[in-house]
Amino acid sequence: MIYFAIILLFTLTHAYLDSCRIKKNLEIDHFLRGAVWFFSCFIFYPFLSDYSFFYLAYFCLLILSIRKGFYDFALNKFRGLSFWYTSTTTTSQIDLFQQKFKINQHVVSIAALIGSLFLLTIAIIKGIY
Repeated sequence: MIYFAIILLFTLTHAYLDSCRIKKNLEIDHFLRGAVWFFSCFIFYPFLSDYSFFYLAYFCLLILSIRKGFYDFALNKFRGLSFWYTSTTTTSQIDLFQQKFKINQHVVSIAALIGSLFLLTIAIIKGIY
């Protein structure tokens, strides 16, 4: 549970920092900032893991679902916009892919949010962390 909170804190901090850059009309390097976020999430991995493939896969799924489930909504709120705001000027490759193929990013985000809470519930039940 503590790990979920740490990753959520990293994600919300990242959304806040990105919202500050957007408000200043500064560009966001999505790949670099996303990579820094992703590897920051792994700081605590050695302390929480038995290094099995299952745990690594679970861990990756958890952090990615937290990111997708919380980041966009938090970014919108930190910018003073509606939860449901969708940028038409995005440079994010993921957002551009979703727009190109008419994938509703809010449905994906809500599914990821629910998925991350489901993974947290499994972790609590199984005593993974």
